[in-house]
Amino acid sequence: MRRLRIGIFLSFVVMLTACASDVNSPEDTELSQLEDYVFEPDRDDNTADSSETAQAEDKAEDMTDAAQPNETSEDLTETSQPDELAKDSTESAENNESDEPDTIYFKPSNTYQDILDNAYEVIIHRGADFVEADEIFSSIGIWESGLGRNTEEALAGIGYTFYDVDGNGIEELIIMDTDEDSDIWDNRILTMYSLLDGKPVLVIDGWARNRYYLLNDGTFYNEGSGGAAYTIFATYRMAADGVNIEVIDYYFSDYRDDSFKEYWLAEGNWGWFHNTTGVHKKDESEWMEFENEDVPWEMMENYIAQVKQLDLTFFETMRP
Repeated sequence: MRRLRIGIFLSFVVMLTACASDVNSPEDTELSQLEDYVFEPDRDDNTADSSETAQAEDKAEDMTDAAQPNETSEDLTETSQPDELAKDSTESAENNESDEPDTIYFKPSNTYQDILDNAYEVIIHRGADFVEADEIFSSIGIWESGLGRNTEEALAGIGYTFYDVDGNGIEELIIMDTDEDSDIWDNRILTMYSLLDGKPVLVIDGWARNRYYLLNDGTFYNEGSGGAAYTIFATYRMAADGVNIEVIDYYFSDYRDDSFKEYWLAEGNWGWFHNTTGVHKKDESEWMEFENEDVPWEMMENYIAQVKQLDLTFFETMRP
């Protein structure tokens, strides 16, 4: 299975006036209705990718809107002296100067510790530009997971563990998000790595639109959606090579006849397809005749109920 790769680079420009005021911190930015951030399938790929460009533009627009400077109600009077204005402007600029760097350079991913160090930087510097050192480390899921939290909450809610998923003697590094109040968002895999010749290899790249979970039997459950009519859920296992996953069952919803599209089950035209190859293609999949429309959703709930609970070390422990 092809591993999903996404890189995002965002920068924020904050305007300072003569009496500049504080700007809203990206740490306080709320990810509105995170449940709507769902997976957009790629019809021509065997792994169900989402659009990198669309996600980057959406995230950039959200964060830019949140970073507009506050208006000041204090007006300069004609009696203000030039020296006093210059002093006030200097003090205001110093007060607004951020200690956070504008650019973060990731370490080359030579060890699991390099992965963890890079992940920590993503959590505490979510407003910075990130420069990739290689194509191994993935930051999108980690970055996205921290959007609705401040730094301390993100450090306390995102954790990692070393766990031998397939029993081959090599422990995978799994970075996960936790949310005890939500079955969907709790214990989802943000990124997972294994080792090949002693070097980390990206195995799973997860985010809100493309959620992965480790199940009790050692398989993986994948769930996402591109809208009310387009949902996917699938199961995978570790491949024999130990650095890839392979599909077990792949279900997706779509219109049976694209020439006639109405909402949901209009005249039986909307429904579910299934295959065991992982391709998102109707002509290579079986049209499923479920006994009622609730069956697929019940199947998804049943998979979520089987998510394995792992003991995590949270990134707050990496605080200096």
